Amino acid sequence: MKSSNIRYIPTVDHLRAFAATLVVFYHGMQLFGSFLRTNGESFDRHWTYSKNPLVALVAEGHSAVGLFLVLSGFIFTYGAAGRDISYWQFLANRMWRIAPLFFLVIIFGIHVYPENFTILGFLQTLAFLGDLPGGIQAGPLTNNTWSVGIEFRCYFVFPFLLHFVERYGLKYVLGVLLVTLLFRCLHFFTYDNVAGIGYWTIVGRLDQFVIGMATAIVFRRLEAHKRVLRWMFPAAVVAALACLEWFNGEGGFPVDNWHRIFWPSIEGSFWAFLVLTYVSFDRGDGRTGHWVSAAVARLGQISFSTYLLHFPVIILLIHRRWVPHLAADPNDNGLLVTLLVAWPLSIAVSALTYNVVESPFMSYRKRYIQPERATGSLPAQVP
Repeated sequence: MKSSNIRYIPTVDHLRAFAATLVVFYHGMQLFGSFLRTNGESFDRHWTYSKNPLVALVAEGHSAVGLFLVLSGFIFTYGAAGRDISYWQFLANRMWRIAPLFFLVIIFGIHVYPENFTILGFLQTLAFLGDLPGGIQAGPLTNNTWSVGIEFRCYFVFPFLLHFVERYGLKYVLGVLLVTLLFRCLHFFTYDNVAGIGYWTIVGRLDQFVIGMATAIVFRRLEAHKRVLRWMFPAAVVAALACLEWFNGEGGFPVDNWHRIFWPSIEGSFWAFLVLTYVSFDRGDGRTGHWVSAAVARLGQISFSTYLLHFPVIILLIHRRWVPHLAADPNDNGLLVTLLVAWPLSIAVSALTYNVVESPFMSYRKRYIQPERATGSLPAQVP
């Protein structure tokens, strides 16, 4: 996504497109599959398990939220490391980028589900705290807004985190990971569960954001060796697929056991490896290249709309029973309906909302990064 603060990197938009698409197919296989299994009567709690890495990838497609967090930490650090940040302008830019569509979705959801409205809940949600108790939950229209609040809290602390990483080196990232790990351990050994706090809260998601920050610092160090990183990209793909297949085999999202203490960091790490190696394919001139690259980058640009609006699109198709039976197997049918109906429709809706709601407000963003310090892009103590 183009910005006056950070050099445009089309490969980052490619990864955003992949993350948004993975979430769409994850919900599509779940919800359309449930529709077929119950003949449209209800949503079941069936979970898909598979030894096929690609099926396991889609079955655990919720992991794409972690990829989004890693990408956020990566791109902000890549552009701002070694430079002074205007804190309030940085937050203002984040507001111009996220708030218009986010607020529109919340307000629309309130009108559809007015019984869930409270003035305190509304104010709390507009302050990006809607994922906490008391926030407005307006059915499927706001189903995916929970992660926006978590990401914005990462924005609040990003300039401080970057300052501390530059002062103390990457060992500070390790310190943050140990602190969040400590909180997850405390929760697990007190209440015998940890999956919820690791998935739905910043106690798990901050891991992935700071891992993305560390990835940007490593990438800046290794930019002169992009060819080596490119050769490592297949290994990164295999690592991501293997980790998600293992996670799926251990019970996947529904299971809450001790390995969920470590899962946010593991998840952030294999996505970071993928980001590090794939971004190395960037040509450095800010151009998307051939038409396929440009088309995928465009999907990345509208990924925020896709992430927020694909769920109500899927629910619309289910409620109106516009779900064709294209395959006997519920999962196969879910994937086909997503591919042929829900995904294209979500893209069309997202393109409209991006151009009408998101893009015009982004023109209000201003430069928040100051000129590079004379001492260089990164202090010597950052390994």
